[in-house]
Amino acid sequence: MLLFDWTFHLGDTCVDMAMEDTPPIPPSIICLCRYTVYCLTTGGTVRWQIRLEQVGTALMVYNVGKETLSVRLCVATNSNTLLVFMDNKLMWNSQTEDVVVSLKLSSFK
Repeated sequence: MLLFDWTFHLGDTCVDMAMEDTPPIPPSIICLCRYTVYCLTTGGTVRWQIRLEQVGTALMVYNVGKETLSVRLCVATNSNTLLVFMDNKLMWNSQTEDVVVSLKLSSFK
């Protein structure tokens, strides 16, 4: 039997999930739903949320390598848009040629 400490009703279909626990950022669960991105504490409390105008298709949480208290994330939508957020603040966006279904981080040297 599976036991759990808390539950959270998303109210939408969960498309992707990620975890951010790089110090000094408090451990956070990032959940991409079709029209909402939730940032939850490990205790199930909403830290912040983002309402999307288009359906979210992919999520990537990344670390910039600096001492920061902000969660950095990229969200792709079904309107060929890539959105880059710092917490719940939109920092940059871009159009893609096709709908993005997966986001990964890489470096080229």
